[in-house]
Amino acid sequence: MTQKIYQLLVVLLFILCAFGWGRLTRRFLDRRIFAFHSLTTIIGLAVLGLIGGVLNLVHVAKAPVLLLMVAIGLGVTTRHLLRSRPWRQRTFPLGAIPLFVAPIFALGAAWLLMPTGVFNIADDFHTYVTRATRMAQTGSLAGNAFDTLGLDSLGSASFFHCFFLLAGGVAFLNGFDAVACFALCVLLLAELSLRWRLPWWLGLCAIFGLAWINPQYVNISPLYAGAAGVMALMVCGLFLARTLMRRHGASAWRLALPMGFLAAWLATMKMTLGFFAGIYLSVLLLVLLVAAANRPAVLKSAGAGFLVLVFGVLPWALVPLPALLRARNAAETLITSAPLAEKYTSLTAHQSAFLFNPIALFYGDTPVFYLAVSGAAFALGIAGVAHWLRRRSDSKLHGTLAVAAGGVAMFATLFLNSHLFPIGMAIRYTCPIVIGGAFVVALGFVRSRTPALAPSRRWVSAGLAAGCVALIISFNETFLERLDTARQNRTLLAYSVNQSYIDYSRDMLTDAAAGYHSRLQNNIPSGSTALVWTTTPFHFDFERNQLLTMTAPAMTNPALHFPAGLAPGGLEQYLRNNRVRFVIMETNGYGVVDLADLVRMQRNRLAVYKKIGDFGTYLRRSLDELATRGKVLYSDGRMVVFELGNSTEPLDQKVSTHTISSL
Repeated sequence: MTQKIYQLLVVLLFILCAFGWGRLTRRFLDRRIFAFHSLTTIIGLAVLGLIGGVLNLVHVAKAPVLLLMVAIGLGVTTRHLLRSRPWRQRTFPLGAIPLFVAPIFALGAAWLLMPTGVFNIADDFHTYVTRATRMAQTGSLAGNAFDTLGLDSLGSASFFHCFFLLAGGVAFLNGFDAVACFALCVLLLAELSLRWRLPWWLGLCAIFGLAWINPQYVNISPLYAGAAGVMALMVCGLFLARTLMRRHGASAWRLALPMGFLAAWLATMKMTLGFFAGIYLSVLLLVLLVAAANRPAVLKSAGAGFLVLVFGVLPWALVPLPALLRARNAAETLITSAPLAEKYTSLTAHQSAFLFNPIALFYGDTPVFYLAVSGAAFALGIAGVAHWLRRRSDSKLHGTLAVAAGGVAMFATLFLNSHLFPIGMAIRYTCPIVIGGAFVVALGFVRSRTPALAPSRRWVSAGLAAGCVALIISFNETFLERLDTARQNRTLLAYSVNQSYIDYSRDMLTDAAAGYHSRLQNNIPSGSTALVWTTTPFHFDFERNQLLTMTAPAMTNPALHFPAGLAPGGLEQYLRNNRVRFVIMETNGYGVVDLADLVRMQRNRLAVYKKIGDFGTYLRRSLDELATRGKVLYSDGRMVVFELGNSTEPLDQKVSTHTISSL
């Protein structure tokens, strides 16, 4: 029980810290924002993300600085609470019912999911836990061109993971997204329902609907954090539309600034969230340029938001750039001798047609469900615009323009993702947008489309509540499965795991596993650079050595220009050009993707998986060959540590015919 109380306290203090940082912006942002405590907190997270980018860039995102940021945030929150004294309120309107239900969902998530019982032993161990560990130890994510940084995200989620890593270790990392950000999502819906004077039962339906949608949870990457950012961005967009549609939109910049913060936060957490932010802001700008009379004010607010967006993204984008450029330069003279490097000109999946196919997704449910939710949001947006066109003189309807932009952006992002990625991956990437955007569009439509207390508001709300009930019924089966998984294993993983998987995930978090990796690392001298291809690299000491952790998918990054297909001697020179002297490789074990798995991926019909299979197979065989040429420092059947030799093999020598035919 003491541990549970501590876990809840960690989450609560983190939320209060973010709220404090949001309050620090009150002199610069629109006052309507601060009427919503959850919205203030989400903007506080975006501000922290911007500051984290600067700290990451200058290599100081370590424990003392993070604790100072927590202290500042909590100090501001304490000052606000002592002044406002919210505990004095003793009566609450009927519309406040969702505000009492939302914390129950939040407490349930914290109780069931912390500490996390099972992680994704691939994505989490290889990437997300390792990034948080690297940042906590070195103060930055810089220096590793072989990470997927820049391909999947710019790493801002790792900054927030550091707070929980320092509070309770790896097992607390789920506290950021699955608990704290989930809590902010349901609390924001509750506050929107109350502040916008919507029927309390509609607010409850929205909260239940958000919790019931299958989030396709696969790893600890931003999911509910993305949903919270999407929700906050759309709410601020609704305020902005109402402001700019007036004749004098002088204060619009006070809303453009938080929208820039939020868009930057989304883009740095996940590239696909950046897609939505870009589409939404573009559609909203276009709509306002057409509809608003004061176009200069629209352009000025767009310029202010764009500058904040650039300032928020730039530090995170600059962090991986030096290492990436160095790796590209290292490959420049070798790429012509690499037959696999130019094999894949496009990885686009072209699977939009599967959105209309009720196939069973690997992580549960079907694409049709997500298409239906996005299509409903799109239809609400179009209906709102149609109503505004008939009564454009009514200032209360101006918010429907932002609702329309949100519905269009959700629908467009779903189709864009299904065009770029395989359908299962596309649905996963779109889940935060659907989860966050659909309910803000619905509540915003009711708020903008109907007068308060009018019979029409109740009829429209009843229709949307019925839609939420249909959504809950559609996702109920997978929701019950997720609830059972959380109860048994304290995880939201959307795929089934056996006892061996569970045991391995837990064993890799023990002190024995950490000690094993520490002894392993002692085989290489302090200060040297090593290439690391293991399942749990987060156990290593990133301050002791420059460790270039890698995975096969990371090497397929088009920006890296990895010279796949080089003869082993050429690969050795490439690694040396990247200052690599040692290699630590895990060759056997439960979590290792072995050669047979990689060969099977080569036969996949989708280019993205074929490329991973080709590059992974090449790397595994080539590193095995380099181990036989170099000086083996340690080998135990699971791990091998070796020093690169001094190869005299000609650089233009191609991979053997046997190797090419098997790739």
